[in-house]
Amino acid sequence: MSHAQLRLILTANTQASAQKILLRFQKLVEIQIIELSSYYKGGFEVNATLKIHASEWPHMVLELLQYAQSFGSGWGINECVELSCSRFSVAGVEYAGLHLVR
Repeated sequence: MSHAQLRLILTANTQASAQKILLRFQKLVEIQIIELSSYYKGGFEVNATLKIHASEWPHMVLELLQYAQSFGSGWGINECVELSCSRFSVAGVEYAGLHLVR
């Protein structure tokens, strides 16, 4: 089984509010939090992993896109993904990056 690395930037002012945002996020996607730390531009940075259940590369990419769609909002695959993935369905998430690890 493979996994993906997830990086989030949260707009929280305190660690307690960052943890509340993460609880809402974890209702959408099951993640394992590796680190929660202050972000140098303000807010908090989260590094986490999530399991990829598919074993073949095309299915892994599709599963990763499905994860992204579960917490992304208002974007479609027919657009430039970097520009389109700027809105999130979880309030307090400013940035999310996914990286597939084989």
